Amino acid sequence: IFITIFQLFIFQISFSDTIKNFNIQGNDRVADETVIMFSSLKSGDNLNQDILNDALKNLYYTDYFKTVDISYKNQIVTIKVVENPIIQSVLIEGIKENNINKKIAEVTSKIEKYPFVENKINEQVILLKNILRSFGYYFVELETSITVNNNNTVDLKYNFNLGEIAKIKRINFIGNKIYSDTILRNVILSEESKFWKFITRNKFLDANRINADLNRLNNFYKNRGFYNAKIKSTTAVITDENQFELIFNINAGNKFLFDNIKFSDSEKLQLKDQKIFTKIFENLKGKNYSKKKINNLIDDINNFTLKNDFVFLNASYDEIIKEDNKIDIVIYLKDLDKIFVERINIFGNFITDEKVIRNSLIIDEGDAFNDVLFNRSISNIKSLNIFKDVKYKSTDIDKSNKVIDIIVEERPTGEIFAGAGTGTTGSNITAGVKENNYLGLGIKLDTNLTLTEDSIKGKFSVLNPNYNNTDKSVKTVIESSS
Repeated sequence: IFITIFQLFIFQISFSDTIKNFNIQGNDRVADETVIMFSSLKSGDNLNQDILNDALKNLYYTDYFKTVDISYKNQIVTIKVVENPIIQSVLIEGIKENNINKKIAEVTSKIEKYPFVENKINEQVILLKNILRSFGYYFVELETSITVNNNNTVDLKYNFNLGEIAKIKRINFIGNKIYSDTILRNVILSEESKFWKFITRNKFLDANRINADLNRLNNFYKNRGFYNAKIKSTTAVITDENQFELIFNINAGNKFLFDNIKFSDSEKLQLKDQKIFTKIFENLKGKNYSKKKINNLIDDINNFTLKNDFVFLNASYDEIIKEDNKIDIVIYLKDLDKIFVERINIFGNFITDEKVIRNSLIIDEGDAFNDVLFNRSISNIKSLNIFKDVKYKSTDIDKSNKVIDIIVEERPTGEIFAGAGTGTTGSNITAGVKENNYLGLGIKLDTNLTLTEDSIKGKFSVLNPNYNNTDKSVKTVIESSS
């Protein structure tokens, strides 16, 4: 693994010295102005040891430079760099299946035209192997080769040797498991390989899927009163046929019951409001402990406070373990910092109209910021089903205001299909179009047409989920069946 070691050095510079000019050396592709921008140094800045060392770190962190040297003399900062080569192309060999090739290409394409840094490539090799293992190629080997070009670029080649596909032959549950193997197999995602399971990928051994299985088993037990349930170990044993036996070692522990549930600071809610939840608390007392029920209760309290304009209150809870396997729940209503949303920026929507995204937001510019409402807003955007990924970043600009950046990655949302056939009833031609984001307005369009020798059948359907910005959906369907 290639490791860059920063050599930090001490400059004897008085605080009165300031930068008047820059001298950039060794750069070819990266412009002088860009090097200066990366360093975060500016003309007129005062200089000291920490500032110059930070500039050195900033330049290294860009990955554009193999070496960086900074010196200072007569109020001129000299920056000498050696640029890392750029990855010109990435070639994939040894994979024939289109769906796997496409998945690998989605990852490798992200490093094309970017600097070649060896430790980044090593990280990607681990990621690519994990992707192949999720398809069942647990014994995959990956050879990386590099071709150095004359123009300070490199061509990268990944040569895969997939090996035999690894399947899960058996799944066993041992220990104090309480429940039968049949019930527990329905909880987890992993499946035993059977001859009729030719579509599912869950029959392949996948470390990420096993981790998901562990979480699902933990939630299963904790939602049924087993507060201290532990999945003590998970072991994958290779059988003679290069298949795996997956073993979950479970200790369910004792079953716990809800005891007293109460507010810690009840004065923040009026008495009539407290009585609404007191009835729920009483109904839960003596029932099996359930993590899910507690989380739902906290969500209900947060929803209630929001509906009653307690925007700066947020519910949380503590669990107190008592004798006789009982648990008290203490609910806190915490005062949130009064922060408002000054601006919301939308990025990445090259096709989708910005108002489609903004109409999904519960929080708007100028509103009080609340985590619950904001998370629901992000969930609303994801539920549109027109984006491959939705990310966000919030930046505090002062003690009472923040700016939110929402970054979406669009994906193909439409399909065109056509076909023809013939049989004892005659010939037919079928064609159609489906689109989930028609004209970038979030409109769902579904059309199809079937022509036979003596009939025309078809359907034209349009769904506008937010007609005329009224938050009401309007659906139009025209259909012919004759």
